[in-house]
Amino acid sequence: MNRVAARGLHATAQRVLQYSGSVNLGDVISTNADGAEWSDSVDSGCNMIEKADPRIKQAHIQGARAHRSSKDRNDSKDVITVALLTATGTRVGSAHFHLDGSFKFFPSRAGKLGGFADNLQKAGLVVEEGGPERNTGGAGDENNPAQQSSSK
Repeated sequence: MNRVAARGLHATAQRVLQYSGSVNLGDVISTNADGAEWSDSVDSGCNMIEKADPRIKQAHIQGARAHRSSKDRNDSKDVITVALLTATGTRVGSAHFHLDGSFKFFPSRAGKLGGFADNLQKAGLVVEEGGPERNTGGAGDENNPAQQSSSK
């Protein structure tokens, strides 16, 4: 293989989001009745987020079982929560993925200050300002939760 082709493959390999932590997509598949669909939703959404900001390199699935969010009370759908991190482990936010392929992204303080939230918005992804990253108890942004649908 010539150097140009090898370099192209290497660059692509560098952009691939890595799943870290003790829970993986296989666990999501085996734990839920619709596990393959949940896995596809998480993987597709994480790839959309990583494409919008390539600095996001790691996805840490918080739990394999789909559940109702205790932190985003306006979300009536079951979710799988995934923390999103840079290559150095800086947490830039979390996302709640739904079975139908939609998701909500909640930037952390580092995600806002580092421009991650802005980059996701510029890419057409909806960024939720309230919810899991801070629970102020006020009306604010949490009354109108935003969702992003992935195209399947």
